[in-house]
Amino acid sequence: MDLASTPLFGSKPLPSTVTKVAIVGTGVIGSGWAALFCAKGYTVVAFVRSPASETKFLSALEAAWKLYMQRGLAIDPEGYKKVTCVMNLAQCVADADYVQESVVEDLTLKQVIIEEIDQYAPANAIIGSSTSFIPLSCLRMRARKHPERVATAHPTLPQWDAFCEVLGSSRTHTHWLAALYGKGTESITGLGMDVVPMKKEAWGHVHNSIMVATMGQIQSLVNAGVCNAAEADLALIHFARIVTAGGGMSGGLVGLTGGGSVDATTDLMTDVGTGYPLAMGAVFISRYFPAFLARPALLGLQGLCWPMRFLKSAMRWYQIKSLQPWFDRWNELWSGAQSRDFEALAVSRVCALEKQRAQEDSQTNSRR
Repeated sequence: MDLASTPLFGSKPLPSTVTKVAIVGTGVIGSGWAALFCAKGYTVVAFVRSPASETKFLSALEAAWKLYMQRGLAIDPEGYKKVTCVMNLAQCVADADYVQESVVEDLTLKQVIIEEIDQYAPANAIIGSSTSFIPLSCLRMRARKHPERVATAHPTLPQWDAFCEVLGSSRTHTHWLAALYGKGTESITGLGMDVVPMKKEAWGHVHNSIMVATMGQIQSLVNAGVCNAAEADLALIHFARIVTAGGGMSGGLVGLTGGGSVDATTDLMTDVGTGYPLAMGAVFISRYFPAFLARPALLGLQGLCWPMRFLKSAMRWYQIKSLQPWFDRWNELWSGAQSRDFEALAVSRVCALEKQRAQEDSQTNSRR
């Protein structure tokens, strides 16, 4: 479902300025949001259900603030104390320009909370949900007054990482959210995060979809006995290093793995694709066939897969089509003489990561 093209009803003008932010949901994510909005100069009020939950929130808020201090995003050690708490949801959102919802990942609970927020918040206040996996179309189902103002605003962990992916009920809403969480506008202070403005809803959005795919593969490797958890973590760290050094998939795949050549990258991925049936079949045989049957089974499998070589042209076409967005990005950023700049940048990132790892190893050894 492409929410960017969904017709709106009863849509109100978007806020031209934002000064007061309401926080609904005061756990790890909510406290991180509260501290970040406060650090950026917003008036922040948080909804808490009881004195006990207020105490818990204030402790988490202080911890988040200390992290922002260490990251250079907050200056005043006591600044987080500007955040106020109320025990009435209507009071919390009544005069808010923006509402950040971060309650637990339960669809029914989120729908009920968003329904209440929609009932009491000003008509043009946007409601951003930090949901990790719930699609926007489900989030806004019970909002009766202004469902079009409900939006997805999902971070990694605000106090740890400056990333947020956003999706509104229209492109205008999405762009407004991207400005709020990103660089801001003349009248709205941005949070300074890297923002992915999504075009469509997806389970897990962008970040968590990638995370789930990675976690699933790692779990399958560990559960199958290929490696243990520590070894999988080590491989993951080095995978992340290559991606980081390359500045993403385009640089990691084309710039590093393919040596800066789109053709070389295509050749490599074509070989991987045509070899996939044989490779997966061989893994199955090695795991489940007795030793005396494994060799003849492998010979038979290799014979069955021999005709795959005649499909190389088709596989190459498929790889070009599927990888074209990253090829285009590589060519846009680093084609021609600029590839030398890419190598210098990638090397500097690798050196920084290796230096950091050496420092971590030194600290670990000193504690033993």
